Amino acid sequence: MMRIVLAFASVFFIATLLFPEMIMRIYTTNSETAAYGVSYLQWILPTYYCMGLSLTCTIILRSVGQVKIPLIRSIIAFFINVFFNWVFIFGNLGAPRMEIAGAALGTLIARVFELLFICGFFFWKDARIAYRIRHLLLPCRDLASEYLRISIPVLISDGLLAFGNNSVAMIMGRIGDTFVAANSVTMVVQQLSSVLTQGISNASGIITGHTMGRGEYDKAQKQGYSFLFLGGLVGCFAAIVILLIRAPIIDYYQVSQQAKEISWSLMDSISFIVIFQAMNSILTKGVLRAGGDTKFLMAGDILFLWVASIPLGALAGLVWHWSPFWIYCMLKIDQILKCIWCFFRLKSKKWMKKISPVSTTEEVKEA
Repeated sequence: MMRIVLAFASVFFIATLLFPEMIMRIYTTNSETAAYGVSYLQWILPTYYCMGLSLTCTIILRSVGQVKIPLIRSIIAFFINVFFNWVFIFGNLGAPRMEIAGAALGTLIARVFELLFICGFFFWKDARIAYRIRHLLLPCRDLASEYLRISIPVLISDGLLAFGNNSVAMIMGRIGDTFVAANSVTMVVQQLSSVLTQGISNASGIITGHTMGRGEYDKAQKQGYSFLFLGGLVGCFAAIVILLIRAPIIDYYQVSQQAKEISWSLMDSISFIVIFQAMNSILTKGVLRAGGDTKFLMAGDILFLWVASIPLGALAGLVWHWSPFWIYCMLKIDQILKCIWCFFRLKSKKWMKKISPVSTTEEVKEA
C-alpha cells in the first residue's frame, strides 16, 4: 500500500506541477477562476504525499481497532486548518493577506501535521502492528497477487468514481459561475452531512471484516441489515439538520442574490439525496467491500455514474436548463440507484467472498 500510494502521489504531483493551467481549464472556462485555481494548486502540491501516507496509515490502524489516534488526529487537524485559514486568508496576527493562496497554505499546514502525527505514531510508537520504516523494503511478492486481486476492482471503481465526480464538477463549471458559487456555499453542509456517514461506513467495514474473518457469515448478514438501517436513520437526521441550518449558512456568505436562491434550491436537493447517500455509502464503502465483493461494486460505480448521473446531469444543466434542484438531483441520481442495487445484493448473500489464504515470507514472519 505504501509503495503504490507513493507512486500515485508522484504521478499527480508531476502532472499538477507541469500543467496547472491545463488542469484548471478542464473545470472552468473563466480565466479569472482558473487563475485562482492555479494559485491554489501550486501551494498544495506536497499534500498529495501527505494525504496518501497519512490515509494509508489511518486505514491500517483502524483495521486493527486503533481508532482513537486517527480520531484525535482529525480533530486537531480540523482546528489547525480553520485557524491558519483565518490567519493567512485575511492576514490576521500580522501575517500577509494571501486570500486563495492563504486557504491553500492553511490546508497544507494541516496536512503536514496529519502526516507527522499519524505516521509518527505508526512508524515509531504503535505496538500492535509494530511496522517500522525498515519494513518498507521487505519483500511482499507472495502477498501481491492476493492484494491486487481484491484491490484492483476497488482501485478501478474509486478511480472512475473520482473521475466521474470531477466530470460533475466540470458540468457545474460550464453551467455558470453563479451555479459554482452556489454549490460552494453548500459545500460545508455537504461535508458535515457526510462526516457521520463516513465514520459509520468505516466502522461497518471493520466489524464486518472481523466477523467474516471468524467465519460467522450469518452474523455478518444480520450486521449488514443493521448497518443499512442505521444508515437510513443517519441520512434522515442529516436531512433534517440541513433543512434547519440552511438559512443562516446561506445568509453568512457574501454572494449575489441569484447565487443565494440557487443555494436554497441545492440545499433542498441535498437534503433529499443525503438519505440515499448515507445508506449507499455504508454498503459500498463498508459492508459489501469488507465482504470482498469489489467486482460487483466496481460494476455499479461504472454503470450508474457514467450511464445515469453524468449524461442526465449534463442534459439537465446544459441542454434542458432545468431548475437547480433537478440539475443536482440528476447529477447525484447514481446515489439513489446504487442504494437500491446494493440492497438487493446484500439480500442475496452473494456479497460474502472467502479470501484464500496466502503463504508468508520468512522476513515477514520474523518481523
